[in-house]
Formats: sequence, C-alpha cells, structure tokens
Amino acid sequence: MLGFCASASADRNIDLPTARKVLRNTYKVGALWNPQSPRSANGYLRAPVLDAGEIEFQAVQRPGRQNKYGFSAAYQFAVPLVDTAPGLMAGIEDVSNATSEGRSAYAVLTYRIGLDGDYLGEIPAELSVGFGSGRFRGVFLGFMLPVTPQWRIVAENDFRASQAGIEFRPHRDVQLQWIFREQQGSRLGAFYTVRL
Repeated sequence: MLGFCASASADRNIDLPTARKVLRNTYKVGALWNPQSPRSANGYLRAPVLDAGEIEFQAVQRPGRQNKYGFSAAYQFAVPLVDTAPGLMAGIEDVSNATSEGRSAYAVLTYRIGLDGDYLGEIPAELSVGFGSGRFRGVFLGFMLPVTPQWRIVAENDFRASQAGIEFRPHRDVQLQWIFREQQGSRLGAFYTVRL
C-alpha cells in the first residue's frame, strides 16, 4: 500500500530534510509513489512535539515484500529567518531501524532568500545544506524556487542521485508534486496539512 523511497523527519522539498518543521497544532500527511509501479509507495504522518520538536511515522510498501513501519524524530535549534539567519535542525530518521534505509542521523541548515516582485514577495526561495550518517552519508543539498504563489521548482542531491521536479499548491494546505529521480524515473506526491 505505501514506499518507494525513504523519508526524513523535518519538512522537506522532496526526500531530504530542511530546517523547517510542522508548526504547533498542525499535522502533515502525505505519500510519494511510482506511477510505473503503483503498489510501491511511501507514506507518512508528521506531527509537532511542543515548539521545537517533531516526530514522523512512516509506512513503506514495495511489491512482493512485507510492509515496514518506522518513526523519526527531529529538533529545530533555530528557525530560518528570511535574509537574516539560517535555520538549524537535527534529527534521526528511522529511529526504530525498521526500513531498508536504516537508522540515519543528520543536521541541516536552511537559508531563506527573500524575493522581490508583485507575485513572490511573501514566498522566499530556500537553500538547504546538510550532512549525516547512514542514508545521509556525506553532504546533501536541497533547493526550492517559487515561480508563482502556486508553482515551485524543487531540486535535491544526496551525492547518490539527483532529483528535481515541480510542485503545485492549489490551496495553502495541499501540495502536489511530479518528481524526476536519476535512474528511477518519475514519482508523484500528494501532501495535506491539517490545521487544528
């Protein structure tokens, strides 16, 4: 039912974490799947813990394999401030060591760059740089560039593979993605933020 790739706690552009987190009284649910193999998907539920913490529950499904479930935890040391200071977040993905990617620790900085213009004045671009162990061995990079308030270009590289795509936000709480990953083809993503 759900798993095509591993997921990371902390909000992300595609798969790699950023220094953004879900806010208090919000929950984020989502899934990424491969349209060429619809029975292969990755799903998650992300929730805040007090003001600076975050946990994520993951479900991974691949054809012919048993479903796997795990959870991740992250802590935000600094909030990214547009054009002023980067945010800092650290976490452990797959704390339970249940998925094929295994337990992985990381730290990530995210710098938000304010954009001028009639359409993008309130939506900053983001550049994230992180490092870690396990799946995050070495340095990883992420980038998000808003084109309009509804459309964004997203890209990542974890030095194993690059991926990039487009994101459409028809509503502030809904994200739809079409992602192209090196040597794996395209994936589709759907995400919803629940605000209480």
